[in-house]
This record gives sequence, C-alpha cells and structure tokens, in this order.
Amino acid sequence: MNDILMVGSVVLMFFLRIGIPVIILVGLGIVVDRWQRRRDANIERKYNTPA
Repeated sequence: MNDILMVGSVVLMFFLRIGIPVIILVGLGIVVDRWQRRRDANIERKYNTPA
C-alpha cells in the first residue's frame, strides 16, 4: 500500500510540475491566436472596404 501511495504522489507531483504549466501555456496560446485573428479581420475589413 505504501508503494501505491508513493507512485500516486510522484504522478501527482509530476502533473503539478509539468502538466499544469503546459495546460496554461496552451490556453494562453489559444487566447492569443483568437485575439490575433480578430485583430487581423478588423484590419482587413477596415482597409478593404471602398471609401
């Protein structure tokens, strides 16, 4: 039983140390990508409309 708890704690610590920062970085990348696409679309719309 002690070995199972040790393995579980190692897996949990690995997830806390590696998994959560990776999830945060992926989420931040998605947010920045959506923001950039919206910004590019607004610029495209602004400069391609006939004046």
